[in-house]
Amino acid sequence: MRWLQNKAPVPRFVSYYEDDTKEYLCLTYIEGEPASDYNSKDTEESVGYLVGRTLRELHQLPINECPFNTFTPTKLVDQVEENIGKFPEQVVDAAKKTFPNESLDMLMNFLHHNRPPMDKWVFTHGDYGTGNVIIRNGKVEAFIDLDGAGISDPYYDIYYMIKSLTVYSHRHDQVSEFLRGYGIKELDCNAYKFHHIVDTLLL
Repeated sequence: MRWLQNKAPVPRFVSYYEDDTKEYLCLTYIEGEPASDYNSKDTEESVGYLVGRTLRELHQLPINECPFNTFTPTKLVDQVEENIGKFPEQVVDAAKKTFPNESLDMLMNFLHHNRPPMDKWVFTHGDYGTGNVIIRNGKVEAFIDLDGAGISDPYYDIYYMIKSLTVYSHRHDQVSEFLRGYGIKELDCNAYKFHHIVDTLLL
């Protein structure tokens, strides 16, 4: 969180404390509503457009000094392989349910051959859903819940926001607005599928 101060709209760090069982992080209060609940006025940009445009701005942050790299595409594939080793039956069941026409081997082969290259990596939110974007008076006030923030590829966030808009927030009409705000004319289907597979196999 401290690394993002003055780089992106985030709550300010106040204090941190941990005891034998828990960690406590105190941040400044942000006024506004989560994008999942916000309804734009006629004179304001749509929610989808706002979260798309602001995400593109976040992705433009320089990453040469970013210390967070837990969720790069390479490490995501490693995490999937580790998950298969730990929970083989559950992973196979999830794969069959979501991708009934493809075997687990086919899905893993896709991941290995469609891993986004390093030159496409950006700074990502890591949990970019509508509940983690605070909007007030037609402006994005802050990103919250940045535990998974760090270096990855853009579709790490793009995939999850589309999932959030369609599965969790039931705001299907805002997907096209989100893409417009980000500046995407046509989805990169391979990059999107890469993260769909990762999301599925990580359970």
